[in-house]
Amino acid sequence: MPLHIKTFVVSALSQNARLLWDSQTLEGVLVDPGDDCDVLMNAVTQENVTLKAVVLTHSHIDHAAGVNWLYTLLPDPSIPLMGHQDDAPLRERIGVQAQMFGYDPSKYSACPEPTVYLNHLDRFKVGSYSFEARFTPGHAPGHLVFFAQPDSVVIDGKEYTTPILLSGDALFRGSIGRTDLPGGNFDVLMNSLYTQVLTLPEHTLVLSGHGSNTSIGHEKQHNPFFQ
Repeated sequence: MPLHIKTFVVSALSQNARLLWDSQTLEGVLVDPGDDCDVLMNAVTQENVTLKAVVLTHSHIDHAAGVNWLYTLLPDPSIPLMGHQDDAPLRERIGVQAQMFGYDPSKYSACPEPTVYLNHLDRFKVGSYSFEARFTPGHAPGHLVFFAQPDSVVIDGKEYTTPILLSGDALFRGSIGRTDLPGGNFDVLMNSLYTQVLTLPEHTLVLSGHGSNTSIGHEKQHNPFFQ
């Protein structure tokens, strides 16, 4: 039975939040619930998924600002929140991030600290499927990407038989994550991409935090940052 992934474009910054679940066990995780958590939880209910974790690639406002809201909707608020320790300052300053983007900071609260810290090469499970965390700082100090090699994966209704990478905001189709936000560093990001992302199989399907999907091979050939 395949791994399923459903994408939801949330927040004013059009961030790709995702629900992942094992179609046999119906155990799943939510990745980057930045906003519109009622929509995300409706999908959990519709798919009859039992959430086992909430996972953050990083803690910029569009990826992490919905966490508090989400946990008020969860049937079991003890479900682990997973992320990297180095993004703690970003989680504390969601309101400051809101001001930077011209939003009303009073409408935002700090993102809680993860109950499970993920470090480089740690793994988490989505039912019977295993995801490997790779530490990829540069866009954010505690940025992580998540790599898996399922036999079959159905992404937004289309089936694939390729490895997959949830790349957060490290890598996009034709671009890379911005490094002008607090904690960003261009050289660090490029090192992360060359050592932890571009080393993956070229047929790996890349699911980015914004925009359309791509592949490692396509980006190595066509992304101007790697030419």
